[in-house]
Amino acid sequence: RNFLRTNFLQTASICQCFAICKILMNPNSNVCRFFASTGNCYYGDQCNYSHIRDPAQNYPIIKPKSQILCRNIAVHGYCKYAGKGCEYNHDVTSIPQTVQLNGESVSAPMIMKRPADKAVGEMVASVQALAIEDPAEVASRNGRSVESTSGQQIPPPSNPQIKYPDLHYSDGSNSANPLNIGVPPATNPNMAYNRSGGGMYFFGQDGIPQSMPPNQPPPPSPHLQYMHTATSLPHAAAKPNRRNLQTFFMSDDIRQEMIHRNALIVAKSSDDENNPRMKDIPRQLNRYHSLYPLEDPHRSNIYGLTTCVYKCIFSVNGMPYCIRKVDGFRISNENQLKQNQMWQHLQHSAIVSLTDTFLSKDFSGVPSLFFVYHYHPGSVNLEEKYLKIPSPEIIPENVIWSFICQICSALKVIHNAGLACRVLTPSKILLTGKNRIRINGTGIFDVLNYDMGKSVQQSQQEDILDLGNLLLMLTCRSPNAIQNVPKSIEFLGNRYSNELKELILVLLYKNVTVDTICTVIAPKLLTEVDNLHNYTDMLESDLSKEYENGRLFRLMVKLGFINERPEFDMDSGWSETGDRYLLKLFRDYVFHQVYEDSSPVLDYAHVVECLNKLDVGVSEKIVLMSRDEQSILIVSYKDLKRCVEEAFAELSGKKKHS
Repeated sequence: RNFLRTNFLQTASICQCFAICKILMNPNSNVCRFFASTGNCYYGDQCNYSHIRDPAQNYPIIKPKSQILCRNIAVHGYCKYAGKGCEYNHDVTSIPQTVQLNGESVSAPMIMKRPADKAVGEMVASVQALAIEDPAEVASRNGRSVESTSGQQIPPPSNPQIKYPDLHYSDGSNSANPLNIGVPPATNPNMAYNRSGGGMYFFGQDGIPQSMPPNQPPPPSPHLQYMHTATSLPHAAAKPNRRNLQTFFMSDDIRQEMIHRNALIVAKSSDDENNPRMKDIPRQLNRYHSLYPLEDPHRSNIYGLTTCVYKCIFSVNGMPYCIRKVDGFRISNENQLKQNQMWQHLQHSAIVSLTDTFLSKDFSGVPSLFFVYHYHPGSVNLEEKYLKIPSPEIIPENVIWSFICQICSALKVIHNAGLACRVLTPSKILLTGKNRIRINGTGIFDVLNYDMGKSVQQSQQEDILDLGNLLLMLTCRSPNAIQNVPKSIEFLGNRYSNELKELILVLLYKNVTVDTICTVIAPKLLTEVDNLHNYTDMLESDLSKEYENGRLFRLMVKLGFINERPEFDMDSGWSETGDRYLLKLFRDYVFHQVYEDSSPVLDYAHVVECLNKLDVGVSEKIVLMSRDEQSILIVSYKDLKRCVEEAFAELSGKKKHS
């Protein structure tokens, strides 16, 4: 009686006290659900529940394993033990997905139950079985703390008339989607749910517990688009039906590629001072600084002069660029450098853009010619990729056609601008991504061969011939393929289609324009556009998985500034009092939960879900427990968001501390 007087009379109704007292004094008042459904119990005489079956009660029916859907099928879409000893059902279509609610069939989500404290679960189950609590009294208690000397939390009872099938568990998680990504917590957006005590209970906007809503399409929730990260779209999702945690993040290949590119962008000379290539590099070159060599100085077979390539930073905008230095060349006409003005205005996705051309003596006092291009980190030319190391494997034909479409598209833009490429060689075409190529080194021959007297039309026709030679070397995977064209054509015809073979013959032996070539390869251009759109969909799908990170990071930063702050405004207990104490308990609720065996709960979906709801400030209520298990607080995410904003405003000085 003293126990009830001090702990429950202030917060619970007379009916609650009667129910809990009945449980404490007569633990065997409830019929064992295993005995009620099957006629026997594994625990026998040691069971805490009664083994007397009351025919007037509607007990849950425990179905045989052959009628229960295998969890491997529900989670992964397959079961490797199917037909090899697994006793559960592997036919999804044979499992009913409905429950009975007030005599009507209602669709029910597939949810999994996490382990909960046994004593708390038994007490809650007993209170729910009695079903004597008035919902109005529960509503009057919402938002206030419920203290218990035993540290046991007593959530409001759910509707005892609801019967969940065996595939349905009571904590709101989905066995087909174990991380609950993209699945709303309740089918009614006006209802929130509480996971306290291992059970799922619905609260309306007025705070009164309600039963599961009927089977009808739910109206759109105003918070749904902020609370959950959507799954991949069908046209951009992975083909296998196996899902793991990695499918909710950017793919490892793209992540590693971006990390590698970023490492190359931030590389600087001070990182490798013992490298001999770092010698004689000036700290400042015209308007560029932080030069980093990308290759050793060498005599170019294309230009006939000594060249070297450096990565640099433009002082005006702080962005990385690539500088090609050409030694041993003298300017004979002041108009030579002006030849590149047209190249600087030419922009195309398959061309490495030229941005600047200048002369400088900053390298050892010797005048040199410099060409500045856009920087594409991690790129490799086609010569190093396919021709430098002999290989018996041929390049797939679809890749060859992709290269043809990109090069012809770039040539069309160049020729229509009245210019000529002049550098269609394997060493000057960069592979900057997955089958993504760009023509490099454009505009250099326009300066070096200013007085050669060759017409632009002749140079454009040479571009067509150079394209044929390039394709012949790539299909034969040999730089010597152009030495014996008939034999190379025969080799090509045995491994590729006649369509590709005829195109290369046209490029080598007929006088055609780039417009004629584009007409011939028009069907391949449509295929290339389709592949490009599919790849864009995949990248957008990966981007959609990561765009929430910045928002959640800012929220975590605010919580990190507030929680466990040793002192603020000469108050050592600032973070342990007032609204900040709620945030401390919320941090434990999100990150420091444990199972009944004291093992930590490492549920990434739970963390993401809680942070999203806090950032939006939904009206859903959760139960927070103190670390000494002496106090229980019921608070909504809306109130927690207000606590975060006010506490952070105090720290940032926007609100005076009272």
